[in-house]
Amino acid sequence: MKYNRIIIIYKKSTFQMYGKIIKSNHLKKKNAVLYEAIVSAHKEHLASIKILKKQMKLVAGKVIFHCRGEKRMPKIFSDDLLIALGGDGTFIFASHFVQDATMLGINSAPDFSIGHYCRYNLFDKNLDLLEEIRKILSGQISETSLNRLKIWINGKAVEIPVINDLLIVDKNPATTTRYILKVNGKQYTQKSSGIWISTSMGSSAAYLSSGGNVFNQFNSKNEKQFGVRVREIYRPEKGTYLGGMVSEKDKFEIIISMIEGYIYIDGGQKKIQVNTGDKILIGFQEKPLKAILK
Repeated sequence: MKYNRIIIIYKKSTFQMYGKIIKSNHLKKKNAVLYEAIVSAHKEHLASIKILKKQMKLVAGKVIFHCRGEKRMPKIFSDDLLIALGGDGTFIFASHFVQDATMLGINSAPDFSIGHYCRYNLFDKNLDLLEEIRKILSGQISETSLNRLKIWINGKAVEIPVINDLLIVDKNPATTTRYILKVNGKQYTQKSSGIWISTSMGSSAAYLSSGGNVFNQFNSKNEKQFGVRVREIYRPEKGTYLGGMVSEKDKFEIIISMIEGYIYIDGGQKKIQVNTGDKILIGFQEKPLKAILK
C-alpha cells in the first residue's frame, strides 16, 4: 500500500508533565531512586524524539509531528502511516482516532516503559528504522489485523474503538458493583467489584492478572472472541457467571443496577458514565486495527 503521510504522535514525559509537582514535593530527597528513574526515562524519551526527527528528515513525503495533549489530534486518513512514539499508552490513545490507517509503535524509553504494541526502539543497534519504514511503505512488511471491541449503550454506539479492555465498576470503585448479565438469553443478577472485558491483545494485562488466560483473537471455529472476568464476586453460588469466552455470534449484555457507574475504556484513557437501567451491549468493531508488529 502507498502511504500519503507519516504522522508521528508523541507524548510528554512524566517529568515534563509533573516536574513542578515532583520538585515541590522534594521527591529527590524522599526517594532518590524513584526520582532518578523518572529523570532517566525523561532523558531517554527526549533522545528518542531527537533521533526520530533527525531520521524523518531523510524520508520522502510529508511527515507531521504531533505532541499528544497540546493541540487537537490531526484527522487520520486511510492512506496515512501513524507512528506512536512513547509507550503503549500513547499507542492506545492514538488508536482511538484510527479507522483505516496503519499504526506502528516505537517505545521511546524502552528501559522504563512497556512495549506490548510499541515493539520498536530507536536504541536497537540492529534496527535500521529508515530501511524498516521503506519496507513498510513498499508493502514488504505486512500488517497485522487486531480485533477491537465496540460498545452500545441503550442502543447507541460509542464511537471509541476498544483495543485493550473495558472495566465496568461503580462510581466509587471501593463500592459494590451491581448489575444484571444477559449471556445468550440467560440472566444473572450479581454483585462484585466489577467486570473486566478484554480483547486478545489486552488479555496479557489486567485480564490475566485477574485470573484469566491469554487467548487468541479467534476461537476454534474461526469466530472473533473476547474474554470476560468477574472480579471478586459476592457470595458465588451454583450457576453464578464468573466469566469466560464470548464469540461474535454470542450476545453479551449488561444492565446497570447501581445508581451511577463508569465504563473505563483501555485503562484510564476514556471513561463513560452509566446509570441505573442502562443497557450495555458488547460486540466487535466492523474494522480491525491495522498494525505493524515486529
